[in-house]
Amino acid sequence: MHRNWWILIGVVIVVALVSWWLAATRPFNPSTTTGEASSTPATSTTQVQAFTATNSMQHDTVQGILAALPNAAQFQQLFAESGLSSSIKAGGQYTIFVPTDAAFAQLPKTTLTKMTEAQKKQLVAYHIVAGSAINANAEVAGDVRALSGDLLNFTRINNVPMVDSAIILSAYKGTNGVVYVISAVLIPPKK
Repeated sequence: MHRNWWILIGVVIVVALVSWWLAATRPFNPSTTTGEASSTPATSTTQVQAFTATNSMQHDTVQGILAALPNAAQFQQLFAESGLSSSIKAGGQYTIFVPTDAAFAQLPKTTLTKMTEAQKKQLVAYHIVAGSAINANAEVAGDVRALSGDLLNFTRINNVPMVDSAIILSAYKGTNGVVYVISAVLIPPKK
């Protein structure tokens, strides 16, 4: 029993340290922490730091945001190759979880190379929720069905929003949904 408590305390400390490190390495932008829009945005999208700002650029779609994200080349390539872009163009609201290139670097080297095209498409579809722009702040816990048909699990640890095992690092709100940058690649469950 005591060992379980020590494990839980260790997990809480690790999550707190990771959260602190992520917050410390983000560039400070007063326009996003106060919720006021900057008069000269640095990019074509408005980043929502710490999920407190509600800024958006009305002409940016989730696809446009995805294409403009820095450090997301691996997911951008997989998304383009998957053919899912045409289904998103059809309209509706979407939530896209985009792993960073650093997240892909954490995967074993052969993970992607051993995947078939169908498995890669399922991997990308597991990062997309069709039909809703999910508010990570409102998702305390629960499951949401991804475009792949599999369930994504939302949790909060020390007030840090997570989807499956990935920490939600930042958010970009668009006209047809929201794009979240995440710390890990979401691997669909085996059928």
